[in-house]
Amino acid sequence: MLFHPGLLAAGYEVEVPSTLADPFVLAGGVGIVLLLVSSLATARRYPIPSLAVMWLLITISPTSSFVPGPLLMDEDRTYLPFLAIYMVLGAAGALLWVGKRKWKVALVAGVAIVGAMLSTSARCVTWSDRIWIWLDAIGKYPGAVNAQGGLCLQLSVSPDRVNEAVSACTTALQQWPQSTSIGSALVRSLARMGRLKEANEVADRLLLKNPSDPQLLNMAGHLAWQQDRPHLAIPKYEASLRKSPWDIHAMLYLAKCYLEVGARNKVGKLIAQAERLHPTSPDQLLWLAEMHIVLGDLDRSQALLQRLGRERPDHPETLLAMTQLAQRRGKLRESMRLLDRVEVLASKDPNTMLRVARARLRGKDFTGATRILRRLNAQFPKADHAKLLLVVALLDAGRLPEACRLFGELTGAPNPSAATIRHYERAQRRCRENPPPVQNDGAP
Repeated sequence: MLFHPGLLAAGYEVEVPSTLADPFVLAGGVGIVLLLVSSLATARRYPIPSLAVMWLLITISPTSSFVPGPLLMDEDRTYLPFLAIYMVLGAAGALLWVGKRKWKVALVAGVAIVGAMLSTSARCVTWSDRIWIWLDAIGKYPGAVNAQGGLCLQLSVSPDRVNEAVSACTTALQQWPQSTSIGSALVRSLARMGRLKEANEVADRLLLKNPSDPQLLNMAGHLAWQQDRPHLAIPKYEASLRKSPWDIHAMLYLAKCYLEVGARNKVGKLIAQAERLHPTSPDQLLWLAEMHIVLGDLDRSQALLQRLGRERPDHPETLLAMTQLAQRRGKLRESMRLLDRVEVLASKDPNTMLRVARARLRGKDFTGATRILRRLNAQFPKADHAKLLLVVALLDAGRLPEACRLFGELTGAPNPSAATIRHYERAQRRCRENPPPVQNDGAP
């Protein structure tokens, strides 16, 4: 930390000393004692350097960085004392020039202050970005598994970097195959890209190793829900809730699954159980609002969405829920206005844009849905569920020949969900009844 701060990074492989007899522990202990004694002994004669040393020691003392290892441990909690390091070095240099050379003392102090400002600014810039901090660590320590995992987790929650997330998470999972958080991030990223078959394969492989992990069970349930397979999602969510009964997210999706399979008598109990937990986070309030829309309690849903609108007015998920509420109340013009805002805010998130397209189809805006789905089809040509939805939009818009030509590119239903099979069979039936004309190329 003193002589080569450029080596510091958010993640690397460090062997933590396991005994007091470790050379690094002994060296660190001797060094700290010498620093402490020297600062106390010189406190009256040189108060500023003594204060700087004491401030540095007191700042890092609550962390495991207090005992140096081969590399500084947990330096993510000690980058703020960098100013003190330069104060120590600058004051020590200034002491060499004490006497008649006042301008040299000022020069050394000025260099120390400028160095402290530049170093602190550089560190703050790097460490304030959730993705840059891990890229910096991997650049310095390419083999650091925890750095790969950190990059994977951060990219997986960035809608516009989903391709990078899949690459980073795949690499991290190969190095750390037991990590459920990295596996869940990879599954989430694959699902965002529409690669549901691959997402299912990864989830099944991880569940074989950790069959009772609530995070993986929740992810597997959500995958089944995304594919309109509530009968498969229900046991996953139920198993997840047995392990973590406070998970409101799992409760609300389980309630949606119960509604899909007709078990409405179980839904009210789940909603009451969720509200007894007094949800306060915006995500939990949003899930409750969506459930009240499904149950038909539109006034309760509107109250929750108005509260969310004040807390995060331009959040795409909140606006999509408001769109659903407006459509249930027959306010189509308001729902289209809300969808326009979502499209501007989440234009780089393919999963959200797919939901916008579905909402436009429900609102009979076939032109808007077709435009969005064309763009998604160009960006993700292998995402067959988006292609099938584009076929449906073209059929609803009365553009049968184009819909059937696009339908010919599909080799089957993208997934075995009830809704997908209905869409596929409808398109298949329409295209059989009205086959596209064969183009004549002039041959006899």
